[in-house]
Amino acid sequence: MTLGFSTQIKKKPAYFVEKIWEAILQKGIQINANDFIEYGRKCLPKNYIVGTHNPKLHTIREDSRNRWKAGNDIHFVTGNRTKNRQQFAPVIKVKSIQKIEIKYPAWSENLNDPVVSIDGRTLSLDETQQLAWNDGFENLISFWLWFNEDFTGKIIHWTDLKY
Repeated sequence: MTLGFSTQIKKKPAYFVEKIWEAILQKGIQINANDFIEYGRKCLPKNYIVGTHNPKLHTIREDSRNRWKAGNDIHFVTGNRTKNRQQFAPVIKVKSIQKIEIKYPAWSENLNDPVVSIDGRTLSLDETQQLAWNDGFENLISFWLWFNEDFTGKIIHWTDLKY
């Protein structure tokens, strides 16, 4: 199944290609040399240095049709549904899925109050910060600005990480 990623968010580079490659290279995801040549060399900047970005270990998505499941193939792409569509990494299997819920209490008027639950367990602030980093956000504020209202979805994992 296709997982599309933006190259920019609010006119700033998102670095999702680099962050996902960091996960592949740092977390022991098995790929063959031909896949590295075909995707890594073609899609990473020529002078890219491993370790430049924190690895993106998963993505958070809505899944109202319940399509994402462990074992599904992931096709990582940019420019999805455009003439510029490009698969930037080899096909990797979904390792696991977790349910995520972000709730903003009705009485809350500031960003310190959202509650994040994964598989029914409420995360601490430190765990939420780690979730944000693992999802590719630079900090927790960026995470809150992206998920700025109630949200229910799934965490799609391509590493062994679980919360």
